[in-house]
Formats: sequence, C-alpha cells, structure tokens
Amino acid sequence: MTPTRPRQARLAFCNDPDFMTFAAHEDVHAFIQTSLGLPFTDSAYLIDLASEEEFAFFHGPELERGPHFERLVEYARQGRIAALHSVNVCIGDYPAAPSRSQIAFALSSLVELGIRIPIWTTHGSDRELANLGGATPVYQQGDHPASDAYALDLLLAAGVRWFWMDHHTTNVFGQFHDGAGLLQPEATRAGFSISTFRRFRGALPKAPDVHSFAWQLNEEHLRDLVEHHASVVIYQHWGCRRDPTGKPLRAASPVLPESTRLALEKLAEYAADGRIQVVRVQDLLHDLAGGAP
Repeated sequence: MTPTRPRQARLAFCNDPDFMTFAAHEDVHAFIQTSLGLPFTDSAYLIDLASEEEFAFFHGPELERGPHFERLVEYARQGRIAALHSVNVCIGDYPAAPSRSQIAFALSSLVELGIRIPIWTTHGSDRELANLGGATPVYQQGDHPASDAYALDLLLAAGVRWFWMDHHTTNVFGQFHDGAGLLQPEATRAGFSISTFRRFRGALPKAPDVHSFAWQLNEEHLRDLVEHHASVVIYQHWGCRRDPTGKPLRAASPVLPESTRLALEKLAEYAADGRIQVVRVQDLLHDLAGGAP
C-alpha cells in the first residue's frame, strides 16, 4: 500500500546500545523525553555471552537474566525499547555468536512474558554469524536456512517485523519524500522477502556517536526535511564517544554534550510549531507499512 502524504515532515530516532550504560540511557531519555517532550525509543541486545554489557536481556552461556532484565522488560512493554540490536554483543574480544538453540531460548523467554520486539538492527563483525545478509550476504548466515546460525525464522516468530542491515544507510537527510522508499522489501536466502528500512548516517568518517549528532541534525538538514515533506530515521549511538584517535569509548557524564543538546532543542522548536512531527520509530514504520498489524 502506498503511504498517504504526511501532514508534515517526520523524524524518528533509532539508537544502537553500543557502550550504553543504564545510567547513560536514563540521562538521555530524561532530556529528550521529559525535558523536551520528544517521543524516543531505544534498543537492547538480546544476549551478551561475556556478561559485560548492561543493555542485554540475557547474560553468559547459561543465559541468566541480565542485571537490568526487569527494567528492560518493563521498557519493552511500554514500547520504550522497540529494537533488538542483533542477537549478541560482539565488540573487541567478545565471544562468538550464540547458538541457534540459545537464540531460540532467549526469544521464547521474552515471548512468554508477552514481549514481542518489532525491530532488528545489525551489530558486530564477521564473528556475528547470526546477522542477516539480505540481498548482499558476505559473512552473514542468519538468513541462510542451511546454516547452524540461521535465526530469521526465530526472529519473525518472535514478532520482528522490520530489519536494518549495514547496507541500509543513507547520507541524504531529506531523501524519502513523503516517506516513499524508506521502507523496502528485500530478498533473503530463506526464499522470501523481509521488510527493511533505511537510517540516516551521513558522510561521517566513523559511525555516528553522541558528538556527531549535532551535524546530523543541523538546521540545513531540518529545512530540507520540511521542504520535501520527507521522513527520516536517525542512526545513532548515544552511549558512545571517541578519544582523539577515533577509538569508541563509553560516553562520560553528562552524556549529551552542549552541541547535541542545542540541536535537540532546535528540533523541539520545529516540533512545537508543527514543521516536523517527531515520532517513535515503530510508529513511523507501522504507518509507512500501511498500518497493517
């Protein structure tokens, strides 16, 4: 179904939880949601085999509940967490991807609690075999039924509807006029297509982080979005900062630098006077899909 023309430009955030602490998460949401009143949803890892990241539902090879499991479940019920960032943390020397049986257990455990998370985004390196390759697979085996790392069927059964892979970035802020093209079907090696979406990265030397956000959301980009009645999903890593060499680190307190706060305040002005509608990413994708359940 072709989406109807939106009343105004639309913008949604889609943050990856890399390097995110629970305290940083609370700080970011307090400013964006409570202080500015902007809708904002987040993501979490399904599994952290190394038991080092706070933003994972399950920890360790025995898949014990993570330290903030109850709060993450609560946020998922509220729609505040609406994306799974792959199935495992795979940063630095972390262990390889979990087995299919571990993925199945983790997802079914959430479903038993009434949690069905609608969005999945790629994370990790070529050790993260359960990532999806879509139309351009390299190392990914998560959508290959003959692989032990096949997980696409499990994700779909657990309620995932929309997928983002590394090749689904755009550097054009106002590219998707009236939202057309932001949501696209993509073939998989499983023999069927899945619904994929695009996120705005920008021509940055490194993946977006809390300090590059002000450039992503500069006023030229906002005006372009308004002019074309466009829709955009912002790709971010709110919990990540970088040292002078570009190495990613956990964001220090205060998490949001002044430049990022000013950019968000400017966005809030655009939202307040009706030029841009800031929406939750799952609501934007649902609308672009024609509102189908």
